[in-house]
Parts: sequence; C-alpha cells; structure tokens
Amino acid sequence: MAQTISAQCNFCHKRFQLRSDQLNRNVRCPHCKMIVRIPATSATARQAVAEMDDIIAQEKSEQEKRPITARHEVKLATGGVRSKNVAIVWLVLLGVALVVCIGFFVYWAISPKPHNLAQNSTVPIMGKPAPSQPAGSTAPATGAKAMPADTQAAAPQTAATPNPKDEPVPFEVERIISGYKDGTVTYALGRIKNNTGAPIKTLKIVISMLDAKDKELGAATAVLLNLPPGVTVPLVAEWQHEPGVRVARWRLSEMTPDAPGISRDLPPILAEDAWAVRDTSLTSTGEIKAKVTNLGTIPVRAVEMFAILLDSSGKIVGAAKGVVDQPLLPKKPETVKISWERTPGHQVASAEVWAQPPL
Repeated sequence: MAQTISAQCNFCHKRFQLRSDQLNRNVRCPHCKMIVRIPATSATARQAVAEMDDIIAQEKSEQEKRPITARHEVKLATGGVRSKNVAIVWLVLLGVALVVCIGFFVYWAISPKPHNLAQNSTVPIMGKPAPSQPAGSTAPATGAKAMPADTQAAAPQTAATPNPKDEPVPFEVERIISGYKDGTVTYALGRIKNNTGAPIKTLKIVISMLDAKDKELGAATAVLLNLPPGVTVPLVAEWQHEPGVRVARWRLSEMTPDAPGISRDLPPILAEDAWAVRDTSLTSTGEIKAKVTNLGTIPVRAVEMFAILLDSSGKIVGAAKGVVDQPLLPKKPETVKISWERTPGHQVASAEVWAQPPL
C-alpha cells in the first residue's frame, strides 16, 4: 500500500499530501492549481521533512501564545559605525556639498544685476558693432542675426550676452540700407524689445555710421514713444547725408530712456493688421497699410508710421517711413498708409509696423 508523504509547491510554497507512488512525476497543486514536479526522495529525507514540519508547527504554536506587543517588538542595533571607510566617505560628501553651497552664494553675490531704467542712464545693448571699439563704448564685441519679428517674440541670442532675455532693452541692427529717397538717406533697420515690466514713455537711440575704414560719417537717430512691456517693435533709425555716401558698419552711440526734450504725454497708438500693397513685377514702389487706433483720451492731429519690409523668409529687404496728416479720434480705428521705394515688389512678403504721434 502506498504511503502518504508531504510535498511543497514551487509556486505558492504551500505544502500538500500525496502518495509515495507519485514521486518523480508531475502533479497539480491543490492550492494554486499549478503543475509541479515531485522529485524522488529517500526515507531519510522524508523523515527530515517531517521533523522540520513538527519544529515549525511547535514554534508557531509558541508564538501565538506570546502577547501581541511581544511579537512585534523591534530591537534596534547598538554600537557605532563599524567601518571607518563609510565615515570618511560621508565626511567627504558633506564637505563637497558645503563647498558647492558657498560657491553658489559667492556667484550670486558678485553677478551683475539688471539695470534700472528709472535711472535715465544708457542701458546695456546688443548689436553688430565695428571691429574696433573706442574707449568707453558700451557696444558688445559680436552680434547676432535677428529672428523673424513678432510682437511676442523673444529677444535674439548673442555671444556677448549669455541670456539677452535678462537685458532691459535688447536691441539689434540687422541691416544698413543706403540710397533711400533721393540717395541722401541711410536706414539702420532692426528690432527692439521692452523687457521691463512697465511701459517706456520715450526711448532715444543714436547709431554711429562708419565707413569701411571705421571712420565715423554721421549718426542715425530713432525715437520710440510709449513702448509697452514685453513687446518687440521694428527699429527704423534714419540718417540724412550728402549724395553718394555709403555706410559699411555701425556702432551704438546712445540709448536713453526718458531722454530730455521729448514729450512724455503723447498718447499711445496701436498699429495692427499691416499688409503690403505690392506689385509682383520689378516695380520698386508700393504701399504699406495698417489699422491704427488712438488709445489715448485726446485727439491726435497726425500719425507717424514706419515699417520694415520682409521677404518670405522673414529677412529685412527694405523700409518705409512717413508722417500722415490724418486726425485720430480716441478709440476710433482708422486705416493709414505710407509708401515704400527702392525695394522690388516681388521681394516684399510682409511688413512690421510701428505708429506713434509725430514729435
């Protein structure tokens, strides 16, 4: 007659009874229903397993007799650190962390802070200056290519300033275009952004014009009024000169917020929905139209409007500037237009426009 022996499932680890003639065969566990292999065993092994079962049952019975608090008592290890190497590693890590904290504090303390526009001083700028800078020049050594314009676009990156978004008024001249009007006007064209948290009532920009030998020829000037915070606007700085003058380089001479002699009480004007009325032939003239609105509380007798002309890739290909004798009543949108010249119409895909009361 076959004897009954105890076996353990390899999956659920529960024990169950089976006949001795089932050794070295595949049987199904009555608990988890998995197929397990029962190896052959000797009488000595069966006796050891039985004795082990008795010991486990006895310990379990004694444990159940103990109080619940005694069963869950945790004994903490006593004694200090057994390895000096572990202590040394911890000390080194703490020392490195302390050095890093001290270095960060020192860097924060000595790093330059943003300029305050309320001080009426020349603010840091970005641009494409001449190769050699005069003593005391605030222009950086290298420039950056302008990004396609957008009133919400971020300021362009340059090698001179790691993070130009931190500059109060980042500025760049992307192109110098000569020969406009009757050949006696040169434009410095680019973009400028108010990175401060408040409107800039007036901002005067003076750009020195240089020839190929870095000789100063004159200066282009632009005055922006009521520049809102966080807005990028086109820059059209104009220089009038004698016929035949050609500019090779530029250098920033002055950028002054709240410059003296400029009225701070002129109302702001919103220019939007600008479009180019162009001829796809080689005609070099056209019109820029925009919807303008007087955001102030008093009428404006005329509007000054200037624009940079862009091709399909966003590159500046020309400029337009003019004063239109068109009264603007408060909060009443009007369509205003100015003409461009000396730029082939097939190159013009769009325009960026800025409008303000004439000075």
